Amino acid sequence: MRIALVLCGLCAIASAGPVMGTVVSGGITVTLPAHWVVRADATAGQVVAREDPKRKDAAVMTVAITQATEAARPDALVQALLALAKDVKIIGREVVPNTNGLAVAAEGTIDGMHAKLGAIAIVAGGKAAVGLLAAKPDEFDQLGGVPMLLASLQSLHVATQFETGNEDQFGRAEKRYDQPDLDPDRAAVSREQLRHAWIHSELQLGVSRRDPNSSNLVQTDGGGDSETYTFGSDGAYRLQTLKRLAFHGCNSAQIGVETGAYSNDGKTLVLAPKSSTQTTTMCGGKSQVEHAKLVPAQRHYQIGMASDGRLIFVGPSCATVSIPPCSDHARWEMTVTK
Repeated sequence: MRIALVLCGLCAIASAGPVMGTVVSGGITVTLPAHWVVRADATAGQVVAREDPKRKDAAVMTVAITQATEAARPDALVQALLALAKDVKIIGREVVPNTNGLAVAAEGTIDGMHAKLGAIAIVAGGKAAVGLLAAKPDEFDQLGGVPMLLASLQSLHVATQFETGNEDQFGRAEKRYDQPDLDPDRAAVSREQLRHAWIHSELQLGVSRRDPNSSNLVQTDGGGDSETYTFGSDGAYRLQTLKRLAFHGCNSAQIGVETGAYSNDGKTLVLAPKSSTQTTTMCGGKSQVEHAKLVPAQRHYQIGMASDGRLIFVGPSCATVSIPPCSDHARWEMTVTK
């Protein structure tokens, strides 16, 4: 049997697979399906990702790199991984290309439910790299089966200083559409913690230009956008968005203001807009004010507090008089304004 067939989990039809995203968390870097809930432990060298922890039949994937004993063998490690299920039936197996590793596709039952499983074990250099994917049979194939599991396992490594620094400085503040959802077991965010002005900013000054005649610096081009959410003690919120562009002496900006009421149960934030306006200024000219013809719909967000005090949002990316591109599932982090 060809390796492509086995590593596809014997899928009957081709599948493009899920949207994948690179996650830098817990001292680990790994590529995983977007919007799954992730727990990473650099000390254990392990990542556990769940499609939806609230669903008993949701897909789950584990990838890990650990110390290997001299007696460690890929086939024994694969059998240990498949012990998660009962009545396991192997439906395909093959050596992982360019390694002594073993890749297996199987079927079995987990908590009484029929499941399809993929397991991989590679032993080399005193290390054991192992991975397991379990899902409902049709979902297993849609996820990409064993090839997706192998790609994730091969991406797993201890986060470099550059990766960690880049994530802290740029990635966390950026609105991204391929990142994990928040763990349902996270600590709640109290109304007292929420009652601040929180800013998300991707404004950049860009590069200064020189006057061709005098060689003097005459203009700093740049732009970007920012959002500031202010939550009051009276249950009211104010959102101000700024989109700015400066280019060759033309300074333009769009400022949106949305006001309304909010509610927070500690893990979910609901925004109920009451008014929304947008003011546009092109190249320093007269400002034009646009009032939203329809008040934006209610928006729901997962919220959490990072260990360094940043507020994490997961939910719709657009607000006020929406500025595209928009997504109903983005993740970003904000800091308290000074």
